[in-house]
Amino acid sequence: MAIRVLAAVVLAALLAGCGSKSAPAKTEQAGAEKPKTKPIDGYDDIKLGQSFNEVMAAHGEQFDPYYVRQCYKDLPINGCWLATPRDGAPFRMIDGIPYRLTVMLNKFDKVTDVELKYSREGNGINGDDCRSIHERTLDWVTRDYGKLYALGDQGKNKQFRTPAGNTYFSGVPDKSGSWVSFFVRTFNGVPSAEVMKKPIGKWDNNRYVNLITTYIVAAGRHCDVDVEFSEPMSVPRSDLMRATSLDDEGSSTESTSTSAGVMHNDSYDENDAGE
Repeated sequence: MAIRVLAAVVLAALLAGCGSKSAPAKTEQAGAEKPKTKPIDGYDDIKLGQSFNEVMAAHGEQFDPYYVRQCYKDLPINGCWLATPRDGAPFRMIDGIPYRLTVMLNKFDKVTDVELKYSREGNGINGDDCRSIHERTLDWVTRDYGKLYALGDQGKNKQFRTPAGNTYFSGVPDKSGSWVSFFVRTFNGVPSAEVMKKPIGKWDNNRYVNLITTYIVAAGRHCDVDVEFSEPMSVPRSDLMRATSLDDEGSSTESTSTSAGVMHNDSYDENDAGE
């Protein structure tokens, strides 16, 4: 398949428009021409590289006690994660969307990934609703952290455009109505065609933000929108995350389930964790 590089549509339009302004107008717009993006160092006061105690001191009362207990047992062995309750109050409301929080730590007591996740199950949501929430999420992530890029080969995925003008690729709904968005992440600069052929976790050795959404129709409707703020994949991860690591080879895996955030909130089974 031909290699495609997603175009920065909105930014290009703004730059083209600025070229036709008079000198005073250019001066007035100079500060707003290219807004600064936020540093990729975690989310809010939960920072990549923090310890378990630091995370607990900031938000310990918000985490599900079950995950806290598992961290006490498993942190020095396999690493662990802390998660807010699935049916509890959201950690943050961003542009009207409620997100739960999950914090992943490796066995060296370092935060490696911070996930914000929107989840909805049941007949109260459909595929169009889920796509709208995905697009609104993509818009605020792009606004705050910069453009997100996908692998060079999008296969049979279709290109969509968000209300803010950001483009992305997504699978079209199958017979059941299920679809998965193409996995995207930030990059320092613009990734070359050669870089975009590699597994996303091996594009560079920088921190990044990634986004993937799944809408599954099976025993009900399930919409999951996952945003992760991540250390480079060279940083050791929790053993519990390795099955869905971005370090795995193969683009097909990465476009559907590479982010641990797609699965981990609901896969940490008490029977598997041990006593």
